[in-house]
Amino acid sequence: MKRGAILVTGGNSGIGYECVRRLARERVPIIIASRDRAASAAAVQRVQDETGNKDVSEMGLDLGSLAAIRAFAQEIAERDVTFRAVVCNAGLQTSGKKVVLSTDGFERTFAVNHLGHFLLVNLLLRRLAANPPARVMVVASGVHDPKLGPACRSPTSATSTCWRRAADRKRTASTRGSRTSTASSATSGSPTS
Repeated sequence: MKRGAILVTGGNSGIGYECVRRLARERVPIIIASRDRAASAAAVQRVQDETGNKDVSEMGLDLGSLAAIRAFAQEIAERDVTFRAVVCNAGLQTSGKKVVLSTDGFERTFAVNHLGHFLLVNLLLRRLAANPPARVMVVASGVHDPKLGPACRSPTSATSTCWRRAADRKRTASTRGSRTSTASSATSGSPTS
């Protein structure tokens, strides 16, 4: 008996594609959901050819449109798809001085990366809960963090530079934290001879 499919948003490229490839090797049924149907169809073909898993498919999903998300969930219900997991991977980043809005009037990056996935998971929650132990996984990044600087928010950013900055920030924060805890224990009023 199959436990159900895994839905991977944005599974046609990047981390999502690598996730799909790995899961396909385990003979897991997978649905790639993205707004670029041609790229998704090509990804499905590559994964099927590489892994022999013919149970990999694609469906159209625009996470920037609440109506499109609802239509996607309706199509899932009509097909009576059983899920074992949803991987919320799709994301985008708009840059520049002009704010780009989704069709529903939300800032586009926030709409796709956060609101869209929130609505999608909520609409699929009963299907997931009916198939325990189902999982929801969220892929996240630091491109929204203003402390990492504009180089990390650019579509052409050097990823290693961004990760190095993030690691340096974390290391600095933990060093600061250990100095603070040492200083606070030294001034905590504990008796010294």
